[in-house]
Amino acid sequence: MSLINQVLKDLEQRREGPVSSADGTILTTPRYTVARGSSPFVLYVFAVVLIILSLLIGFLVWDRIIERGGPMVMTIGGRPAPAPTVTFRPSDAPPASPSSAPPAENAIVGLVKPGADDGVDNAASKKKVEHEPTAQTRSAPEKTATAKKTAPAPKTVETDETETSHAGSMEKQRRPLTPQQRTDRFFRKAYSALRKGQLQQSEQFFRQALAIMPGHVKSREMLAGLYIKSGRYVEAGQLLKQGVALNPAYSLFRKLYARVLLEQDALDQAVAVLERNLPQINQDVDYYALLAALYQRQGRHENAVALYQNMLKQNSMVGIWWIGMGISLEKLGDTEAARQAYEKARASGTLAAQMIQYTDNRLAALKEIGYPDE
Repeated sequence: MSLINQVLKDLEQRREGPVSSADGTILTTPRYTVARGSSPFVLYVFAVVLIILSLLIGFLVWDRIIERGGPMVMTIGGRPAPAPTVTFRPSDAPPASPSSAPPAENAIVGLVKPGADDGVDNAASKKKVEHEPTAQTRSAPEKTATAKKTAPAPKTVETDETETSHAGSMEKQRRPLTPQQRTDRFFRKAYSALRKGQLQQSEQFFRQALAIMPGHVKSREMLAGLYIKSGRYVEAGQLLKQGVALNPAYSLFRKLYARVLLEQDALDQAVAVLERNLPQINQDVDYYALLAALYQRQGRHENAVALYQNMLKQNSMVGIWWIGMGISLEKLGDTEAARQAYEKARASGTLAAQMIQYTDNRLAALKEIGYPDE
Protein backbone atom coordinates (compact mmCIF):
# COMPACT_ATOMS: atom_id res chain seq x y z
CA MET A 1 0.00 0.00 0.00
CA SER A 2 1.30 3.37 -0.89
CA LEU A 3 2.17 6.12 1.54
CA ILE A 4 -0.80 8.24 0.49
CA ASN A 5 -3.20 5.40 1.13
CA GLN A 6 -1.69 4.84 4.55
CA VAL A 7 -2.07 8.47 5.49
CA LEU A 8 -5.67 8.46 4.31
CA LYS A 9 -6.32 5.34 6.30
CA ASP A 10 -4.97 6.92 9.45
CA LEU A 11 -7.10 9.98 8.94
CA GLU A 12 -10.17 7.87 8.41
CA GLN A 13 -9.52 5.92 11.56
CA ARG A 14 -9.10 9.11 13.57
CA ARG A 15 -12.33 10.63 12.15
CA GLU A 16 -14.69 7.72 12.55
CA GLY A 17 -12.95 5.19 14.65
CA PRO A 18 -12.94 1.53 14.14
CA VAL A 19 -16.21 -0.20 13.37
CA SER A 20 -16.68 -3.79 14.27
CA SER A 21 -18.15 -6.08 11.74
CA ALA A 22 -20.40 -8.97 12.38
CA ASP A 23 -17.50 -11.34 12.80
CA GLY A 24 -15.50 -8.96 15.04
CA THR A 25 -13.07 -7.69 12.44
CA ILE A 26 -12.26 -4.06 11.86
CA LEU A 27 -13.15 -2.40 8.48
CA THR A 28 -10.06 -0.79 7.13
CA THR A 29 -11.40 0.42 3.72
CA PRO A 30 -11.03 4.25 3.63
CA ARG A 31 -13.86 6.52 2.48
CA TYR A 32 -11.62 8.29 0.01
CA THR A 33 -9.25 6.22 -2.11
CA VAL A 34 -7.00 7.08 -5.00
CA ALA A 35 -7.79 5.24 -8.30
CA ARG A 36 -5.47 2.45 -9.20
CA GLY A 37 -3.51 2.31 -12.43
CA SER A 38 -6.28 0.41 -14.30
CA SER A 39 -8.96 3.12 -13.74
CA PRO A 40 -7.80 5.61 -16.53
CA PHE A 41 -7.83 2.83 -19.08
CA VAL A 42 -11.49 2.09 -18.35
CA LEU A 43 -12.37 5.74 -18.73
CA TYR A 44 -10.63 5.93 -22.07
CA VAL A 45 -12.46 2.87 -23.33
CA PHE A 46 -15.75 4.32 -22.18
CA ALA A 47 -15.04 7.62 -23.98
CA VAL A 48 -14.13 5.86 -27.23
CA VAL A 49 -17.31 3.78 -27.10
CA LEU A 50 -19.34 6.91 -26.46
CA ILE A 51 -17.76 8.69 -29.47
CA ILE A 52 -18.39 5.68 -31.73
CA LEU A 53 -22.01 5.53 -30.63
CA SER A 54 -22.41 9.26 -31.30
CA LEU A 55 -20.95 8.89 -34.79
CA LEU A 56 -23.21 5.92 -35.55
CA ILE A 57 -26.26 7.84 -34.38
CA GLY A 58 -25.17 10.84 -36.46
CA PHE A 59 -24.69 8.74 -39.56
CA LEU A 60 -28.06 7.07 -39.07
CA VAL A 61 -29.76 10.45 -38.72
CA TRP A 62 -27.93 11.77 -41.82
CA ASP A 63 -28.86 8.71 -43.87
CA ARG A 64 -32.52 9.15 -42.87
CA ILE A 65 -32.41 12.80 -43.95
CA ILE A 66 -30.87 11.90 -47.31
CA GLU A 67 -33.51 9.21 -47.93
CA ARG A 68 -36.32 11.69 -47.20
CA GLY A 69 -34.78 14.32 -49.48
CA GLY A 70 -34.48 16.86 -46.75
CA PRO A 71 -31.56 19.30 -46.90
CA MET A 72 -28.98 19.75 -44.22
CA VAL A 73 -28.98 23.39 -43.22
CA MET A 74 -25.94 24.79 -41.51
CA THR A 75 -26.47 27.53 -38.98
CA ILE A 76 -24.30 30.53 -38.42
CA GLY A 77 -24.76 32.39 -35.18
CA GLY A 78 -28.06 30.63 -34.48
CA ARG A 79 -29.53 31.54 -37.88
CA PRO A 80 -29.76 29.24 -40.90
CA ALA A 81 -27.04 29.99 -43.39
CA PRO A 82 -28.07 30.63 -47.01
CA ALA A 83 -27.86 27.39 -48.93
CA PRO A 84 -25.59 27.57 -51.99
CA THR A 85 -27.26 26.19 -55.09
CA VAL A 86 -25.28 24.30 -57.71
CA THR A 87 -27.09 23.53 -60.99
CA PHE A 88 -25.98 20.77 -63.32
CA ARG A 89 -26.26 21.58 -67.01
CA PRO A 90 -24.70 19.66 -69.96
CA SER A 91 -21.80 21.41 -71.65
CA ASP A 92 -23.63 21.61 -74.99
CA ALA A 93 -26.90 22.95 -73.58
CA PRO A 94 -27.74 26.67 -74.03
CA PRO A 95 -27.19 28.92 -71.01
CA ALA A 96 -30.16 29.21 -68.69
CA SER A 97 -31.85 32.57 -68.47
CA PRO A 98 -31.40 34.51 -65.22
CA SER A 99 -35.12 34.32 -64.47
CA SER A 100 -35.35 30.52 -64.77
CA ALA A 101 -34.93 28.60 -61.46
CA PRO A 102 -32.95 25.33 -61.37
CA PRO A 103 -34.98 22.15 -60.92
CA ALA A 104 -35.33 20.81 -57.39
CA GLU A 105 -33.70 17.48 -58.18
CA ASN A 106 -30.51 19.20 -59.41
CA ALA A 107 -30.02 21.46 -56.34
CA ILE A 108 -27.41 20.45 -53.75
CA VAL A 109 -27.83 22.30 -50.49
CA GLY A 110 -25.27 22.28 -47.68
CA LEU A 111 -22.20 20.11 -47.29
CA VAL A 112 -22.42 16.35 -47.83
CA LYS A 113 -20.04 13.97 -46.12
CA PRO A 114 -20.06 10.65 -48.01
CA GLY A 115 -20.78 7.55 -46.00
CA ALA A 116 -19.90 3.96 -46.62
CA ASP A 117 -23.14 3.14 -48.44
CA ASP A 118 -23.60 6.22 -50.62
CA GLY A 119 -20.23 6.45 -52.41
CA VAL A 120 -21.75 6.13 -55.88
CA ASP A 121 -24.25 8.95 -55.37
CA ASN A 122 -21.67 11.29 -53.89
CA ALA A 123 -19.19 10.50 -56.71
CA ALA A 124 -21.85 11.49 -59.23
CA SER A 125 -22.50 14.67 -57.25
CA LYS A 126 -18.82 15.53 -57.33
CA LYS A 127 -18.76 14.98 -61.10
CA LYS A 128 -21.72 17.33 -61.48
CA VAL A 129 -20.01 20.02 -59.44
CA GLU A 130 -16.77 19.63 -61.46
CA HIS A 131 -18.65 20.13 -64.74
CA GLU A 132 -20.68 23.08 -63.47
CA PRO A 133 -19.74 26.25 -65.38
CA THR A 134 -18.85 29.30 -63.36
CA ALA A 135 -20.83 32.53 -63.34
CA GLN A 136 -18.37 34.07 -65.78
CA THR A 137 -18.79 31.15 -68.19
CA ARG A 138 -22.58 31.49 -68.06
CA SER A 139 -22.50 35.23 -68.53
CA ALA A 140 -20.36 35.03 -71.74
CA PRO A 141 -23.07 33.43 -73.95
CA GLU A 142 -25.66 35.78 -72.50
CA LYS A 143 -23.54 38.81 -73.42
CA THR A 144 -23.00 37.36 -76.88
CA ALA A 145 -26.74 36.84 -77.37
CA THR A 146 -27.42 40.41 -76.21
CA ALA A 147 -24.80 41.74 -78.64
CA LYS A 148 -26.42 39.81 -81.49
CA LYS A 149 -29.82 41.27 -80.68
CA THR A 150 -28.60 44.84 -80.46
CA ALA A 151 -26.27 44.72 -83.51
CA PRO A 152 -27.90 46.50 -86.49
CA ALA A 153 -28.63 44.38 -89.59
CA PRO A 154 -26.62 45.26 -92.73
CA LYS A 155 -28.53 47.36 -95.20
CA THR A 156 -28.78 46.50 -98.88
CA VAL A 157 -30.49 48.36 -101.67
CA GLU A 158 -32.61 45.44 -102.79
CA THR A 159 -32.60 42.16 -100.93
CA ASP A 160 -34.69 39.05 -100.60
CA GLU A 161 -35.45 37.49 -97.18
CA THR A 162 -35.19 33.77 -96.69
CA GLU A 163 -35.42 31.52 -93.70
CA THR A 164 -32.86 28.84 -93.00
CA SER A 165 -32.75 26.30 -90.20
CA HIS A 166 -29.52 25.80 -88.18
CA ALA A 167 -29.47 23.45 -85.16
CA GLY A 168 -33.22 23.73 -84.65
CA SER A 169 -33.34 27.55 -84.77
CA MET A 170 -34.72 29.72 -87.54
CA GLU A 171 -32.59 32.54 -88.88
CA LYS A 172 -33.48 35.20 -91.43
CA GLN A 173 -30.84 35.95 -94.00
CA ARG A 174 -30.76 38.82 -96.49
CA ARG A 175 -29.45 37.88 -99.91
CA PRO A 176 -28.93 40.45 -102.68
CA LEU A 177 -31.19 40.10 -105.71
CA THR A 178 -29.71 38.84 -108.96
CA PRO A 179 -29.69 41.17 -112.01
CA GLN A 180 -32.51 39.12 -113.53
CA GLN A 181 -34.65 39.51 -110.40
CA ARG A 182 -34.01 43.25 -110.23
CA THR A 183 -34.86 43.64 -113.93
CA ASP A 184 -38.08 41.67 -113.56
CA ARG A 185 -39.04 43.82 -110.57
CA PHE A 186 -38.60 47.05 -112.54
CA PHE A 187 -40.52 45.57 -115.48
CA ARG A 188 -43.49 44.71 -113.25
CA LYS A 189 -43.46 48.21 -111.79
CA ALA A 190 -43.32 49.74 -115.28
CA TYR A 191 -46.15 47.59 -116.59
CA SER A 192 -48.30 48.40 -113.55
CA ALA A 193 -47.68 52.13 -114.03
CA LEU A 194 -48.49 51.83 -117.75
CA ARG A 195 -51.86 50.24 -117.00
CA LYS A 196 -52.62 53.09 -114.62
CA GLY A 197 -51.80 55.64 -117.33
CA GLN A 198 -48.63 56.85 -115.58
CA LEU A 199 -46.56 57.05 -118.76
CA GLN A 200 -43.59 58.99 -117.44
CA GLN A 201 -43.16 56.72 -114.43
CA SER A 202 -43.59 53.66 -116.64
CA GLU A 203 -40.91 54.94 -119.04
CA GLN A 204 -38.53 55.51 -116.12
CA PHE A 205 -38.97 51.95 -114.84
CA PHE A 206 -38.46 50.49 -118.33
CA ARG A 207 -35.23 52.47 -118.65
CA GLN A 208 -34.01 51.21 -115.27
CA ALA A 209 -34.74 47.63 -116.31
CA LEU A 210 -32.75 48.06 -119.53
CA ALA A 211 -29.90 49.73 -117.65
CA ILE A 212 -29.50 46.52 -115.62
CA MET A 213 -30.11 44.07 -118.49
CA PRO A 214 -29.94 45.58 -122.00
CA GLY A 215 -31.04 42.26 -123.46
CA HIS A 216 -34.41 42.26 -121.67
CA VAL A 217 -36.69 41.92 -124.70
CA LYS A 218 -40.05 42.86 -123.19
CA SER A 219 -38.80 46.05 -121.56
CA ARG A 220 -37.25 47.24 -124.85
CA GLU A 221 -40.37 46.30 -126.80
CA MET A 222 -42.75 48.13 -124.43
CA LEU A 223 -40.53 51.21 -124.24
CA ALA A 224 -40.29 51.36 -128.05
CA GLY A 225 -44.08 51.20 -128.23
CA LEU A 226 -44.32 54.18 -125.86
CA TYR A 227 -41.91 56.17 -128.05
CA ILE A 228 -43.79 55.33 -131.28
CA LYS A 229 -47.15 56.17 -129.73
CA SER A 230 -45.91 59.56 -128.58
CA GLY A 231 -44.24 60.29 -131.97
CA ARG A 232 -40.67 60.12 -130.63
CA TYR A 233 -39.37 58.24 -133.70
CA VAL A 234 -35.72 59.16 -133.29
CA GLU A 235 -35.54 57.72 -129.76
CA ALA A 236 -37.59 54.73 -130.87
CA GLY A 237 -35.24 54.13 -133.82
CA GLN A 238 -32.15 54.20 -131.58
CA LEU A 239 -33.75 51.86 -129.08
CA LEU A 240 -34.84 49.38 -131.77
CA LYS A 241 -31.53 49.52 -133.61
CA GLN A 242 -29.80 48.41 -130.40
CA GLY A 243 -32.43 45.70 -129.99
CA VAL A 244 -31.81 44.35 -133.53
CA ALA A 245 -28.07 44.22 -132.82
CA LEU A 246 -28.59 42.43 -129.48
CA ASN A 247 -31.32 40.05 -130.71
CA PRO A 248 -30.93 39.45 -134.44
CA ALA A 249 -33.37 36.51 -134.42
CA TYR A 250 -36.19 38.51 -132.82
CA SER A 251 -38.26 39.55 -135.85
CA LEU A 252 -40.54 41.96 -133.98
CA PHE A 253 -37.67 44.39 -133.41
CA ARG A 254 -36.97 44.47 -137.16
CA LYS A 255 -40.64 45.02 -138.01
CA LEU A 256 -40.95 47.89 -135.55
CA TYR A 257 -37.67 49.37 -136.69
CA ALA A 258 -38.82 49.25 -140.36
CA ARG A 259 -42.06 51.06 -139.46
CA VAL A 260 -40.11 53.76 -137.63
CA LEU A 261 -37.85 54.18 -140.68
CA LEU A 262 -40.94 54.52 -142.90
CA GLU A 263 -42.15 57.35 -140.67
CA GLN A 264 -38.79 59.00 -141.29
CA ASP A 265 -39.09 58.46 -145.08
CA ALA A 266 -36.23 55.96 -145.08
CA LEU A 267 -37.94 53.38 -147.35
CA ASP A 268 -34.82 51.74 -148.76
CA GLN A 269 -33.28 51.44 -145.30
CA ALA A 270 -36.50 49.87 -143.98
CA VAL A 271 -36.48 47.27 -146.78
CA ALA A 272 -32.82 46.50 -146.10
CA VAL A 273 -33.60 45.93 -142.41
CA LEU A 274 -36.38 43.47 -143.29
CA GLU A 275 -34.38 41.60 -145.89
CA ARG A 276 -31.72 40.64 -143.36
CA ASN A 277 -32.26 37.51 -141.26
CA LEU A 278 -35.55 36.50 -142.86
CA PRO A 279 -37.59 34.20 -140.61
CA GLN A 280 -39.47 31.15 -141.84
CA ILE A 281 -42.69 32.20 -143.54
CA ASN A 282 -44.78 29.85 -141.43
CA GLN A 283 -43.28 31.36 -138.26
CA ASP A 284 -44.01 35.05 -139.01
CA VAL A 285 -46.18 35.52 -142.11
CA ASP A 286 -46.96 39.14 -141.16
CA TYR A 287 -43.26 39.87 -141.52
CA TYR A 288 -43.52 38.95 -145.22
CA ALA A 289 -46.75 40.95 -145.64
CA LEU A 290 -44.93 44.10 -144.50
CA LEU A 291 -42.00 43.38 -146.79
CA ALA A 292 -44.36 42.80 -149.75
CA ALA A 293 -46.07 46.14 -149.08
CA LEU A 294 -42.69 47.87 -149.01
CA TYR A 295 -41.73 46.16 -152.29
CA GLN A 296 -44.87 47.67 -153.85
CA ARG A 297 -43.88 51.12 -152.60
CA GLN A 298 -40.47 50.64 -154.13
CA GLY A 299 -42.06 49.49 -157.41
CA ARG A 300 -40.65 45.98 -157.09
CA HIS A 301 -43.99 44.31 -157.99
CA GLU A 302 -42.56 41.03 -159.13
CA ASN A 303 -41.00 40.56 -155.67
CA ALA A 304 -44.29 41.57 -154.09
CA VAL A 305 -46.34 39.09 -156.18
CA ALA A 306 -43.95 36.27 -155.30
CA LEU A 307 -44.30 37.02 -151.60
CA TYR A 308 -48.12 37.25 -151.79
CA GLN A 309 -48.32 33.90 -153.54
CA ASN A 310 -46.23 32.26 -150.82
CA MET A 311 -48.33 33.84 -148.10
CA LEU A 312 -51.63 32.77 -149.70
CA LYS A 313 -50.35 29.23 -149.72
CA GLN A 314 -50.23 29.48 -145.95
CA ASN A 315 -53.76 30.96 -145.70
CA SER A 316 -55.90 31.60 -148.77
CA MET A 317 -58.71 33.30 -146.85
CA VAL A 318 -56.88 36.55 -146.09
CA GLY A 319 -58.65 39.05 -148.39
CA ILE A 320 -56.15 41.86 -147.93
CA TRP A 321 -53.35 39.70 -149.37
CA TRP A 322 -55.47 39.03 -152.48
CA ILE A 323 -55.94 42.77 -152.85
CA GLY A 324 -52.18 43.38 -152.51
CA MET A 325 -51.41 40.80 -155.17
CA GLY A 326 -54.11 42.29 -157.43
CA ILE A 327 -52.50 45.72 -157.14
CA SER A 328 -49.06 44.39 -158.13
CA LEU A 329 -50.57 42.35 -160.99
CA GLU A 330 -52.25 45.51 -162.31
CA LYS A 331 -48.92 47.30 -162.22
CA LEU A 332 -47.36 44.47 -164.16
CA GLY A 333 -50.17 44.69 -166.79
CA ASP A 334 -51.75 41.33 -166.01
CA THR A 335 -55.34 42.60 -165.71
CA GLU A 336 -56.97 39.17 -165.92
CA ALA A 337 -54.95 37.85 -163.01
CA ALA A 338 -55.60 41.09 -161.14
CA ARG A 339 -59.39 40.73 -161.68
CA GLN A 340 -59.30 37.18 -160.35
CA ALA A 341 -57.34 38.31 -157.32
CA TYR A 342 -59.88 41.04 -156.53
CA GLU A 343 -62.79 38.64 -156.90
CA LYS A 344 -61.18 36.17 -154.49
CA ALA A 345 -60.59 39.01 -152.05
CA ARG A 346 -64.29 39.96 -152.31
CA ALA A 347 -65.39 36.37 -151.76
CA SER A 348 -63.15 35.79 -148.73
CA GLY A 349 -65.56 37.54 -146.43
CA THR A 350 -62.68 38.92 -144.34
CA LEU A 351 -62.55 42.45 -145.76
CA ALA A 352 -63.53 45.56 -143.89
CA ALA A 353 -66.20 47.81 -145.40
CA GLN A 354 -63.64 50.26 -146.72
CA MET A 355 -61.64 47.49 -148.42
CA ILE A 356 -64.80 46.01 -149.92
CA GLN A 357 -65.54 49.36 -151.50
CA TYR A 358 -61.97 49.58 -152.82
CA THR A 359 -62.24 46.08 -154.33
CA ASP A 360 -65.54 46.89 -156.03
CA ASN A 361 -64.03 50.06 -157.48
CA ARG A 362 -61.05 48.15 -158.87
CA LEU A 363 -63.30 45.51 -160.41
CA ALA A 364 -65.44 48.21 -162.05
CA ALA A 365 -62.33 49.98 -163.37
CA LEU A 366 -60.93 46.80 -164.88
CA LYS A 367 -64.27 46.08 -166.56
CA GLU A 368 -64.32 49.53 -168.13
CA ILE A 369 -60.84 49.09 -169.59
CA GLY A 370 -62.22 46.10 -171.48
CA TYR A 371 -61.06 42.74 -170.21
CA PRO A 372 -63.09 40.06 -172.06
CA ASP A 373 -66.34 38.83 -170.48
CA GLU A 374 -66.60 35.15 -169.64
